Amino acid sequence: GGYIQIECPPHTVHYKDFDIQEEYHEDWDRFDVWRYTSVVEEEVIRAYSMANYPGEKG
Repeated sequence: GGYIQIECPPHTVHYKDFDIQEEYHEDWDRFDVWRYTSVVEEEVIRAYSMANYPGEKG
């Protein structure tokens, strides 16, 4: 079956710097998502199957 591979290089990303559409600000404010920072110190590579899970229809 098909799969995708995602590669994530080392980074530091502050969620407060994301360009979030205004319609989602209320939720981001409620959960204070702006406070988070993603820090990845070494490259991460993951592969994910594109197969349907058993409960999925179609």
